[in-house]
Amino acid sequence: MKNFEFVENVPVATNLKHPKIRTAQQVWPDMIKRAKKTIDICQFYISSPKGEDLYPIFGMIIDAAKNKGVKVRMINDAMYYNSYPTNVNFFENIGNMEVKFLDVTKMMGAGVMHAKYIIIDGEDCFVGSHNFDWKSLKHSQNLGVRLANKEFAGILTQLFEYDWKLADVNIRPKEFEDESKIPSKPIKLKGSEKISVFPVVSPAALSPKKFITELELIMDLIENAKEEVLIHIMEYSPSSQYCPGLYIRDYDAALREAAASKKIKVKLLTSHWSLKQETLPFVQSLSLIPNVEVKYMDIPTLGRNFVPFSRVHHVKYMVADNEKAWLTSSNLEPDYFINSRNVGIGIFGKQPVKTLREVFNISWNSEYARKITADRDYPKPRIES
Repeated sequence: MKNFEFVENVPVATNLKHPKIRTAQQVWPDMIKRAKKTIDICQFYISSPKGEDLYPIFGMIIDAAKNKGVKVRMINDAMYYNSYPTNVNFFENIGNMEVKFLDVTKMMGAGVMHAKYIIIDGEDCFVGSHNFDWKSLKHSQNLGVRLANKEFAGILTQLFEYDWKLADVNIRPKEFEDESKIPSKPIKLKGSEKISVFPVVSPAALSPKKFITELELIMDLIENAKEEVLIHIMEYSPSSQYCPGLYIRDYDAALREAAASKKIKVKLLTSHWSLKQETLPFVQSLSLIPNVEVKYMDIPTLGRNFVPFSRVHHVKYMVADNEKAWLTSSNLEPDYFINSRNVGIGIFGKQPVKTLREVFNISWNSEYARKITADRDYPKPRIES
């Protein structure tokens, strides 16, 4: 088993797949099969009909709980479940298995439990953009990391335990315990390749002390970039499309300054969802800045078979130069950092960043990538129907 590997899924009938990266259908079953004591899952929601690739993975989780004595815990978002009941009911009345709901909307006044990670036996984990949704495996582009490291998994477990207890009351804490076990420096992984990692979280208002926030990492990557910043993200905007008046200037202003003042090359690749009227002006204005290129991905539907909330590039990561990166469950929008629970990973090392750059270039140079400019109108994206 590798101690570090990327996990990628792309929409069927596209040529976006990196040839050397395994899919979630290959990696997640391998992780679940190895479980001996515990499986902890934090997911926005879960959904899969029979016959799709995710459904057998649900069966593997149930088998681990019922027949192997593995204790399974799952955290889902309360608001999403209350509005759109999903396959959570599939796991009811299963011995050794418990599901709780984190009501971020109630605690923060907005936002959701949007993190996507898995922890096996406190030592093998996955962090990324994949929802526990069949469309994430078949009709969206997603990217994650499987990481076998007890220290990293231990930090994730601390966060999971915190949210697990929080889900019992769903009352925003007034203060937090000091999580002294959180390292101040990146964790060095064993092996021939020099790779260091650390987890990052959002929002600060719901995170125990000493956890590094995603915004801290994002700003560090942008402000200390020497040559180039690559951003591969589903949606981009400094202004919230969900909470009127919520605005974060930090990363947007930093990107503009880096490109215009420091002559850092910036490439932003977003999805067609960024063509919404709430977000389009911001990506268009960014395209006017010297040294900045902006594109969006337009992945075609499968004939007449339109699948809502799919055929979209759902990846979320940033690369700075050749050795630093951030991979996450967040989009570059204020809600994901101020209100919603998200989990990401800081990655340091030439080899993993080289792979991320390859993934980026496959999409950037693909037939689905189209330039965004400020001098033209764009059609409203087809998302729901």
